[in-house]
Parts: sequence; C-alpha cells; structure tokens
Amino acid sequence: MITRFYFAMSDNDMLSKHPYSAKTLNKTFKNWLTSWHYEFPSNFSFKPEVDSLFQDYIWPRFYNQAFFYFDVEHDPWIEPEEPKFVDYVAASYDKLGCIYSWLIESQERYGKLIELYKAEENKWLEKLGSESTTLFNDTPQSGGSVTTSDYITNATTVNTTADVGTPMARVKEVRDNLESLYNSWANEFRKFIIM
Repeated sequence: MITRFYFAMSDNDMLSKHPYSAKTLNKTFKNWLTSWHYEFPSNFSFKPEVDSLFQDYIWPRFYNQAFFYFDVEHDPWIEPEEPKFVDYVAASYDKLGCIYSWLIESQERYGKLIELYKAEENKWLEKLGSESTTLFNDTPQSGGSVTTSDYITNATTVNTTADVGTPMARVKEVRDNLESLYNSWANEFRKFIIM
C-alpha cells in the first residue's frame, strides 16, 4: 500500500503560516529555496523584482499550497510513518531545480519590463509640477551670484503647475500595468502547485 504525504510551501518552518509573513519578515525567494537546502551555482543572483514577486504575490497566494508530495510504501495493516524533513528535502530537489530554472528564465523577461515600467512611472511623477525662479539684474556683473546683488531691480518667483490630471492618470495606468505584470508572473508559478 502507498500513502501520499503532501508538503506545502510553508511546511519547512522558514516562515510562519501567514500570507504576509514573507513581507513582514523580509524573506526572499532565495531564502525560501535555501531553507529547503537547495544549492545554487556560485554566480547565482536574482533581480530585486524577484523578491517583490515572492513577498507580494507568490507567498500570499501559495504559502499553504502543496508543491510536491512524498509516497511512503507500507503494509496495509501498519500506519505509515510520516517522512522526516531530510526525506522531503531529497524528494523536493528536482522540483526546486525546476522552480530555480523557471526563475532564472522568467526574471529576464519580466524583470526588464518591470524596470521599464518603474522608469516610466518615475518620469510621470516628475511631471506633476515644477518651480522656477527668474531674476533680472539691470547692472553689469563682474562675477558672483545675481541673487546676492543689492542692485536687482526685478526678481520674480514663478510656480507653475500643469494640470496633474493627465500625469496622474498615466501614473495610475503604469501602476496598474505593473500590478498586472506581477500577477501574470505569479500565475506562471501556479504550474508548480499540485493542490
């Protein structure tokens, strides 16, 4: 007889079994993979967007979902013994390798798009308003700052603000697109969840 034991993402006790524990404890995908004793190549690195993906999208959705299972063969009249953590680690190694490969491949696609959206968001945030000072000095200057001259005849400060409706709408659009991009990326992770 075979009894199947399922293991959830949060069953290794790295994080509490709470949907926002990854964010509050500042845990990353690398922390999670390492907690399963997964060994990385020496030149291993994830883009910073992968941490946001893990903390804000993957962990809250899938922390209590099974991502692999372990079959225990036993006699039908004997209660099966639950596998030890080392058994789970060995059994999960192939699955973790697939997750690692997916992260390396997908971070290139999604990471670059997220960087571009963040740059676009910053560009639109800068357009929300501006301030300028205009100084006129009718006397010749031999050097130094115009603002310290006692002979300035006309100094005005002009504050200009554009209609922020359009830039704010663009900022919202960019943020919505970023959210959608992260959601699409997290939905790709669903293929590793078995229940």
